[in-house]
Amino acid sequence: MKRLRNVILLFICLALTSCGAVPDAEQTTASSVTTQTVETTEWTTQITTETSASETTSVPETEPVQTTINPYYEIDPYSFIADIPNPDGIVTFGGFEPGEEVLQQLQQASDDLLYRHSFIMIDINTGRGVGYNLDEVYYTASSIKGPFAASFCALAPEIAVDWESTIISMLQFSDNDAYRVLNDTYHRTYIQEWAAESCVDPAPFAWKYPHINTRQMAALWLRNYEFFEQDEWGAQVGSWFESPEYSIINETVGELYTTRSKGGWLVDEDPDHAVSIDAGIVYADNGPYIVVIMSRVPSSLEYLRPIMEALENVHSSM
Repeated sequence: MKRLRNVILLFICLALTSCGAVPDAEQTTASSVTTQTVETTEWTTQITTETSASETTSVPETEPVQTTINPYYEIDPYSFIADIPNPDGIVTFGGFEPGEEVLQQLQQASDDLLYRHSFIMIDINTGRGVGYNLDEVYYTASSIKGPFAASFCALAPEIAVDWESTIISMLQFSDNDAYRVLNDTYHRTYIQEWAAESCVDPAPFAWKYPHINTRQMAALWLRNYEFFEQDEWGAQVGSWFESPEYSIINETVGELYTTRSKGGWLVDEDPDHAVSIDAGIVYADNGPYIVVIMSRVPSSLEYLRPIMEALENVHSSM
């Protein structure tokens, strides 16, 4: 755990110094010695190393070199999330090569959900994971209350401590009145700063219920995780996410592991608001992971259960 916290602190420093605009889909990290480019096929991620003609090396300049280096450790994790490829179909990343059986289960669960949807699962310790349709934008509904609460508690702890019961009600019961009071009082200042720290464009968070994509929600939850791990206050706030009244993440694996999550579900006169979303952290026995499932399912998280079960099986196979 001490080693993980050191890595997390390194990531925070890198994120704060490197993030600005969200990186393009392809990013090259240059140095005086090598240039590394993450290149991806549908199922695997590799590092291609190129050397200049003036350098002496045993590796031919024109031949890619397969390595075991995980790009998650070569750049900060927020840029890594922003750079995950988004091909048609399911993509694995971080050097992850899951077995055929768990991939077939995940593919079948995705095929069976007849509404448009997206998902991502990232092992926090290694950066390995799997995703689908990462850039489709969804109305967040109440799922945004999770990052909103974490940002408020992390960035204004001396204020947030006086709102403990309100925040807990917002997280456990998805209390809209609690969320309205906090928004009316403090607006979106903290969630916008949280997004910027996560290398996510803060502009959408000027809205009470923003429209964002799956990779952006995953980055926000990575930032949540770092906060929960940093000190006793963070751990206390994290515990408020462990008993949600309605979360398919918690319902699916909550009897096996500690989970911290916040769902959102809605249907109203605006078709764009018909969504079912769940996002959070699973503290699995083989390492914690972030999971986000976003969909056009009208106000029913139960439809997401097969995908959540499949993602848990994928992670268990690591």
